[in-house]
Amino acid sequence: MWNSDNAIFNVNGDSLDKLIKTLELAFNGKTVYGYKINEKLGIILYSYDSSSKKDITKFLIEHTPKQAAEIVFEWLKSDEASKVPCEGWDEDADHDGDNELGWRVYTEDWGHVDGDWNCLAIKPAYMWYGK
Repeated sequence: MWNSDNAIFNVNGDSLDKLIKTLELAFNGKTVYGYKINEKLGIILYSYDSSSKKDITKFLIEHTPKQAAEIVFEWLKSDEASKVPCEGWDEDADHDGDNELGWRVYTEDWGHVDGDWNCLAIKPAYMWYGK
């Protein structure tokens, strides 16, 4: 997925179309092997088989980024997703405009998520619309 050791990926949006394009960019031609749910980070998508990670749920078949985006977009509407905290730039901020619940696709330091590589996280995040 990433070509450098200090990769940064952080995109937010509000539609399935944007999520599809974001995952196509992030996975760069690779397929999505599996996922796991993290109660603080959101859903984490993996582009490889990691037998050392016993908590990864393997998809029956590897998915294209578009197929994975459709699954994730539905997950974002679930009760499970609603429990993932929206903090900092993701929060439902009080300002002179409107907020709409969307999503954020991201990696943490060194392009990792939860200490692992070749994966990315997606969580609910509010989009802020000023006047």
